Amino acid sequence: GANDPRVAPWHSRKMVAAMRAAQSAEAPILLATAEDGGHGLSSGTSQLVAQLTDLAAFFVWQLPAAP
Repeated sequence: GANDPRVAPWHSRKMVAAMRAAQSAEAPILLATAEDGGHGLSSGTSQLVAQLTDLAAFFVWQLPAAP
């Protein structure tokens, strides 16, 4: 989460940048952060639904079109 007291938010961004530099394809990498989340904190139901919706939309976006 963006307000995690244990891990600075830029650590995840640095990891994604390293992953993008290491990959040979142009595939996108999904980084999802929550403003009110944190390390080890439980998510509320609405936040969990929003995260799953974003993840599903990302996968659908990346699926190849049917012939």
